[in-house]
Amino acid sequence: MDLAIGTRVITESFDESAPRRIDVAGLAPIGTGIGLFTLTFDRAPG
Repeated sequence: MDLAIGTRVITESFDESAPRRIDVAGLAPIGTGIGLFTLTFDRAPG
């Protein structure tokens, strides 16, 4: 109930002056971590 009320009452705010680009320096370690996590569970003994 609170979530439904909040979506109607609270307005979205964001910085228009912020550059809109992909953060490659943050994307690389996250992608590597997800890949290693998946590989670990794939190779784990059953």
